[in-house]
Amino acid sequence: MTATDCGAPKQGTKSKILGNEHNYGDKVTYQCVPGFKVKSGHETRTCQASGSWSGDPLVCEGNNTKYESTSKRPVNHYDVIIDTETSQLTYIFREPTPPCIILII
Repeated sequence: MTATDCGAPKQGTKSKILGNEHNYGDKVTYQCVPGFKVKSGHETRTCQASGSWSGDPLVCEGNNTKYESTSKRPVNHYDVIIDTETSQLTYIFREPTPPCIILII
């Protein structure tokens, strides 16, 4: 008897998939990327006998906050600010490097 192959599960939004088996009965787990929280979908999906995955891919959203590195002293003379809505990183360089801001989009 041949095992049912569901194929790779659909990638969710701002999430990653743990597990790479996709035969009948296999499970995959989704996790939100750091700085994001679950909005909808399912964190665990199972390959069904019909050849499809149970549930919906996980959709994660930013937690609508901006935060700065908690380090009180600079590492490599810069701090990083992460905007969790846009996933944009801003590096702010400190002394002895001349003050400047580099945006990576």
